Amino acid sequence: MNIADVLSLVKIRLNRPPGDTALDEYFTRRIEAASARLEKTGIHLTGGADDVMFLVDYTVWQYQNRDKPGDMPDWLRLERRDRGIAEIYARSNAAPKGEKPVWAETLRFRSWYAELSFETSPVWQTERRLSQKTDARIRIAQCRAIRQGDTVQLDGRVYTIARAYHGTDEESGENITDLTLEEVSTS
Repeated sequence: MNIADVLSLVKIRLNRPPGDTALDEYFTRRIEAASARLEKTGIHLTGGADDVMFLVDYTVWQYQNRDKPGDMPDWLRLERRDRGIAEIYARSNAAPKGEKPVWAETLRFRSWYAELSFETSPVWQTERRLSQKTDARIRIAQCRAIRQGDTVQLDGRVYTIARAYHGTDEESGENITDLTLEEVSTS
């Protein structure tokens, strides 16, 4: 991605005169920092027009709100969220047969994800309901190879798949997989 192009768009978005270069170094560092922050959360910008404009909007929002408390606006939060990448790993025993198990994780699938809402307590209590801890629910592009017990990495956190539902999105008709996740404790 060409930082000079992003810089010129940031300056336009901030209504800076075209010949004003007083803050170019500062804006360039802000753009680089914003890009690095997005990379840390699994968002890899490719340099396409949508990625450039997303980086411009994200950088300008950070600049304009650097000293203000408050949340990211919904339109930018949703744009950022929809660019998140979920990585699903399969856990397998890499030890020779008869030896002590050596667990290894291999990348099974990589996809965009969107968070789904969920209810933490059922409306009607039943004695036979499966008690399941749910820390997150996400929707990804369909991958029927995903199984219960696989692990998912999202935004630097690790989860175990408690349930995988493979189906079709009712609105778009797109094949999807919905995952119910339990966070793996790091302690």
